[in-house]
Amino acid sequence: MTLCALAHKNVPLLRLADRFHRAQAALSLGATAAPLADTPAIGTGLPKGSHTAGTVKVAVCGAHLSGLPLNWQLTQRGARLLGAVQSAPEYKFYALAGGPVQRPGMVRVAEGGAAIDMEVWEVPAEHFGSFVDGIPAPLGIGKVKLADGSWVSGFVCEAVGVEGGPTSLRWAAGGLG
Repeated sequence: MTLCALAHKNVPLLRLADRFHRAQAALSLGATAAPLADTPAIGTGLPKGSHTAGTVKVAVCGAHLSGLPLNWQLTQRGARLLGAVQSAPEYKFYALAGGPVQRPGMVRVAEGGAAIDMEVWEVPAEHFGSFVDGIPAPLGIGKVKLADGSWVSGFVCEAVGVEGGPTSLRWAAGGLG
């Protein structure tokens, strides 16, 4: 099986391939009785030494993920995807009011949080300001704790801006799914 993707759209393709491979795990490999090997989990952390001078690492979620409606705000600025990660299990995900593109808000909480699927991008420093300037309230850039315990700049949401309570839904191509 061969999978193809547009340039800079590798992460959604890798996730699809990972899901397909895991679905086949009950089958044997070819004509042998050997079971398929486990696929390493996507998002186990960023490669060491992946930060380039003159750039800012930014963790994104929701509509800024690869292949989703606001990802162009990164790629248009020459940002480079470093990898898929998860936040520490200390966040609640909220569906924010407004649009037309649905946006999530990630709020760090003391109790009852969950890990959120994210991507870390490397944004050229000369374009970081214009990226941040385009972020509407109640969202902003702050420090986000990742599952491996490291901290990176990323999307955060003011608690005052969340409406309707948290959602456990995952982000999909059309918004919250």
